[in-house]
Amino acid sequence: MMDVTEFEDLLGRFGDDLTNWPAPRRDDANLLLRGSDQARAALAESRRLRQVLRAEPIRAPDGLLDRIMQKARQATSEPSNNEHAGPDGTSAVPPKGSTLILALCLCGGLVGTPSPDDAAMMRHAMHSLPVTAR
Repeated sequence: MMDVTEFEDLLGRFGDDLTNWPAPRRDDANLLLRGSDQARAALAESRRLRQVLRAEPIRAPDGLLDRIMQKARQATSEPSNNEHAGPDGTSAVPPKGSTLILALCLCGGLVGTPSPDDAAMMRHAMHSLPVTAR
């Protein structure tokens, strides 16, 4: 008799379409599914995951990367002033390079896996950051 742990392992190996499972394993899985809420929940979760992975990726609006890069360039080229100093006299403004890194991270999170062109642009941007001592 199959248990839930074995069922979850087989879900990972054969997928959530039980018709693709070897006949003896499929029969055992169907028996388990009749009597186990935990197995039914695992099957439902596996199916939801498959649907999510097959969904269209969320795309950032056109021009978002360009606008972020422009803001990051402006932030790295603006001279530092003390009007943003914290109570202890240190700057409350993040280091200039971190602005660009944050922008790149945000873009990467919004548009998913970057295209080869996006990745090349990000590598170029990272290599062109000024090196500053902290």
